Amino acid sequence: MELNDVRTIVANLDDFLELPDGIERLRKAVLTLAVSGRLVPHDPKEGTGEELYAKIQSERLQRGVAENGRRRRKESLLPVDQTEVPFEVPVSWKWVRLGDIVEFRVGKTPPRVESKYWSAADTPWVSISDLINGSTIHSTKESINELALEEVFRGYKAPLGSLLFSFKLTIGKMSILEMDACHNEAIAAFISPDQTLRDYLFHILPALDLTGRTSNAIKGRTLNGDTLPLIEIPLPPSGEQDRMVDKIKDVMRSLDELEAKKKERDAVRTRLTRSAMRDLRDGNSKLPLQYLFELVKSPSDIKELENAVLTLAVSGKLVLQNAKEGTAEELLLKIREERLKTLSTGRKRKTTKLLPPVSASDTPFNIPASWRWVRLGDVMNISSGDSLKVSEAIEGPYLVYGGNGIAGRHSSSNAARGTIVIGRVGALCGTAYITESDAWVTDNAFIVSYPENFLDKEFFLLVLNYLNLRSSHRGSAQPVISGISVYPIPMPLPPLAEQKRIVEKVQEMRENIQCLQKIMA
Repeated sequence: MELNDVRTIVANLDDFLELPDGIERLRKAVLTLAVSGRLVPHDPKEGTGEELYAKIQSERLQRGVAENGRRRRKESLLPVDQTEVPFEVPVSWKWVRLGDIVEFRVGKTPPRVESKYWSAADTPWVSISDLINGSTIHSTKESINELALEEVFRGYKAPLGSLLFSFKLTIGKMSILEMDACHNEAIAAFISPDQTLRDYLFHILPALDLTGRTSNAIKGRTLNGDTLPLIEIPLPPSGEQDRMVDKIKDVMRSLDELEAKKKERDAVRTRLTRSAMRDLRDGNSKLPLQYLFELVKSPSDIKELENAVLTLAVSGKLVLQNAKEGTAEELLLKIREERLKTLSTGRKRKTTKLLPPVSASDTPFNIPASWRWVRLGDVMNISSGDSLKVSEAIEGPYLVYGGNGIAGRHSSSNAARGTIVIGRVGALCGTAYITESDAWVTDNAFIVSYPENFLDKEFFLLVLNYLNLRSSHRGSAQPVISGISVYPIPMPLPPLAEQKRIVEKVQEMRENIQCLQKIMA
């Protein structure tokens, strides 16, 4: 996070608190302020980073080679060049390299095939999965025995209080050891006799961009034993480090409390939103439409709102009815007349047989008096698409539609642009969509034909997707729907003019929803 990002957050604090990740972004902002020297005031009496650096080097020289390991040679690390400095820090600070201020050891993994290292084990052995980021480690999932400690680790254990840092694949995960322990080769133990420096690194390393020192590994990004000590660290005086860590802890505690209160408030608001959306779907209240920006605050709220709008659309509660537009009964007579006159040929199924009327017990919800419950087979035919032979090259000007959506291209088409297609089998089983161009529809999908003069395509699409056709699938290894299972499904039918007004209203509502999504992004 850059300082300009922090300024944006501070200037719009109330808005950021409402974002799903708002608290986390505030935590990052606090660390950015800290690592750039803008979180606590500076005190000349505390000295400078240059003086602290000289003190650390003197103490390391006096210690010489540590009893349980060897010190990396200071002369092998070049000073931080001005071109390597990622951001400005106070003049009393100094840019140094990580390897200049802490000793570190990289761990090992005893051979897994050698049971002699893992049996009767009592020495804790830390893997990345044991690290609790930003916390302490009190126990490990695995242990090694005395033989592994002597033969593999030469008697070395990272001492209690060491800062463990993952530097392979999962970069930057950190914990503090609460016991002596060994660890694997993806973890480095930072050992410093100065607890203040350790705590400072523990809190500010997450704010540094370490990716500049990483290389591509087989499974992700990784540092190594050569690049790890080269990491550039902004070093303030020790007293300022102490005050900074205290301030970070204090602010983080406040943010934790704020997050807990926000979760409680969001839970209450979520319950109210769900209740309001239910009232909206049931036609008991229009308040949710008047207070969208207050009610809808999260992606799950957006989904609830979309579902509510769709329910209103197909149940006749989204727009007012107009007696001048006629009735669905009149519309259905016209549909039946047209279907009786037209004898379907080719792939279109001949469906002159009338299905039984929809009884009151079959209707899932109430609709306006001017509407009519019909069955899908009363208003549409479905026919399977054509199979694709393995030998056929799926390439060409036409998109291929099947049970998993668009999958490549084909040299010919069997459905015109704007055709309604329903997934028959696969991930989109029961989902209706409209072809974007002339297309090839596979036998994993249905091609839908319907009386276009009497059914608005977009409204029909809304209804098909609301009805959850997938629920009618036959029991098998994967869901498969058929005409036999789909045709009897009841469908609400409004007059044609009202269908068009519903579509316009839905489009208007979706534009409002998209605005809400952009605000929350």
